[in-house]
Amino acid sequence: MPGTPVLVSIKIDFPTQPLFPPSHDLRYTTELERPEWDPDILAAGIEYPAIIQGGMVNSLSGFELSDPKVFAVRLHLEGVAPLVIRTSNITIIRIEEIDELGQVVEGSTFNYVTFVVNTTESTTLFSNKLSILEKKLEIFRSHLDEKSAIGVNTTMSEGKYNQARSLLDFKCCNSGGGYFEQINQLKIADESLDEGERLLDKAWAEKSVADTQIPLGQADQIISWYKGNMSTANDKKLPAIITKRDQAAATLSAANDEIANGDYAQARSKAAEAYQVANESFNEALTRKNSLSVCWGCSPFISITQFVIPGAGIGAIVLVIIGIIWWKRR
Repeated sequence: MPGTPVLVSIKIDFPTQPLFPPSHDLRYTTELERPEWDPDILAAGIEYPAIIQGGMVNSLSGFELSDPKVFAVRLHLEGVAPLVIRTSNITIIRIEEIDELGQVVEGSTFNYVTFVVNTTESTTLFSNKLSILEKKLEIFRSHLDEKSAIGVNTTMSEGKYNQARSLLDFKCCNSGGGYFEQINQLKIADESLDEGERLLDKAWAEKSVADTQIPLGQADQIISWYKGNMSTANDKKLPAIITKRDQAAATLSAANDEIANGDYAQARSKAAEAYQVANESFNEALTRKNSLSVCWGCSPFISITQFVIPGAGIGAIVLVIIGIIWWKRR
């Protein structure tokens, strides 16, 4: 924040060869307000304090630094973070070697920056961001309620909602804490809302897959009944019913693959397609089963002679009995 005191300490090592060119300078600059520099030259194991310097730009002469005994320079800087027109980075310290023409020697620059906030601008930006997240939270709440009403498991998404809610409530009602801490908490809240929506979308897709398992299981039960009875195992309509059942199972498997891939909308679409085909398979199997159960003699596997022959046998028995009675009377 503007007005924050800043303390910098940095050590620059010099190689023994080549020596620092005597015609060059070591320049150091800052964008801090009220800067105060305290440079020290380290030579032959002894620390030689240089003159304390003020101002944003200062330097040490290459004439001093080219001494073979010099092996390092230590810089201490104190200053204050300045007011800024816009929230942006400022240079805390820049160090570079300058040649005799006043040009920066290539590869010699070291730069350290930090973020300084324009408090008026940041308050507006913060309020806008908070308002956007509050609306986003409200929309997420409506999505949770909608999905809960149709039986989707919202447990994990509710956890993300509660996390975001607590973060935004803290920001809404607590003026304490640093600006960067508040910005970071808004960022975490935003990420929680995104993750919550993702988890809700996944749970919805999983619910669609689970719903499709019901008619698929029912179709399997009737198909098992068909195969378990000799009179229906070879029913001419059974292959078509099984084909639809297998088609539904394959599409449902593809829906599970889409969930694994993270494409939850496609997973729901495939689950809906599988549900329709599985339901058709079940209904056709059930209708056929009911027709075979209630229509005595209408099974294609029961011959007409099975009903005619027993009837003829009964007629012969009746005739024999009548003959015996007539003989006795005689």
